[in-house]
Amino acid sequence: MAELDVDPGPPLGLGLTSAAVPAVADVPLLPGDRLLAYTDGVTEARDAGGSFYPLATRIPVVASPGRVRDPAGLVEALWHDLVDFTRGGPRDDVALLALCAADD
Repeated sequence: MAELDVDPGPPLGLGLTSAAVPAVADVPLLPGDRLLAYTDGVTEARDAGGSFYPLATRIPVVASPGRVRDPAGLVEALWHDLVDFTRGGPRDDVALLALCAADD
């Protein structure tokens, strides 16, 4: 697992009236690679003690071999883990998008 070094952007639909063009990130994917995009509602979700959801440490557990095979399964598994962590679901909107590079 590796975290990409890309600049975050404004929420979809916001900031689109300015003259500034959003930065483009070109990320080569190898067959079998998975890419997870998420909103701050995921990483800012908190448990009862006020700790943030530790996405970087949870992905290897949730997506361990044999548990998740496809992008939809990864999103579903992360959502259930997030709901369990927050004991009922985050208090902010959440978007998770998983993409998988096709195997040749």
